[in-house]
Amino acid sequence: KSGEERVRQPISGRLAYVDHLRESSVVGGRFRLIGPVGTGGVWRAADLASGQAVAVKTLEAFPAGDTAAQARFRLVARIVAQLSAPGVAQVRESGEAELDGGRTVPYLVRDLVSGPTLDDRLNQGPLPAGEALHLVADVAGALDAAHRAGVSHGHLVTSNIVFGAGLVKITDFGLWPLRPRPAGLVPGGLSYAAPELTHGPATPAADMYALGVVFVACLAGIAS
Repeated sequence: KSGEERVRQPISGRLAYVDHLRESSVVGGRFRLIGPVGTGGVWRAADLASGQAVAVKTLEAFPAGDTAAQARFRLVARIVAQLSAPGVAQVRESGEAELDGGRTVPYLVRDLVSGPTLDDRLNQGPLPAGEALHLVADVAGALDAAHRAGVSHGHLVTSNIVFGAGLVKITDFGLWPLRPRPAGLVPGGLSYAAPELTHGPATPAADMYALGVVFVACLAGIAS
């Protein structure tokens, strides 16, 4: 399997959501979790009503009682669900999953994008300049649609860009924690996080900074 459909094993103790939701858990009464995808709180799941494969995103490593983070997740999920941009993975619904002990975690269900990620492509070498420009233009169009709707991605990296059905799609749009986080370097010394993200929330400007780094990564053949 390729792209999002490639299930990766989580690192023990690193992903808090693994302690909350487990394989075979049923979310929202109809979405049975199959296994985690990547390291961002995303699960591959089966829609028991339609039989289709979907992606279930939970609020990653949310602190107990952090109502502000949970409220933001719900708000952004509703906004992203209304986006019709072809470059954004479509959100189908959102809600809250009940955990052991009576706690709940916000979740959303979106399309499972089938296809290789930009990371997969860059592992084969740099993109030709023309192809890189075309890809960046497609991603910029998706970013513009979301920014106009009031949502910033906040964690645009090459692994969140997927080639599917002739289109370039961005996954997990706008659903990253509000709290500041370290910039973090990727191979080659590139950092996708704008400096202001170390002390503040994501902004459209920070997304454009990350898009510029994506362009450099395409030309240099550097995967995240």
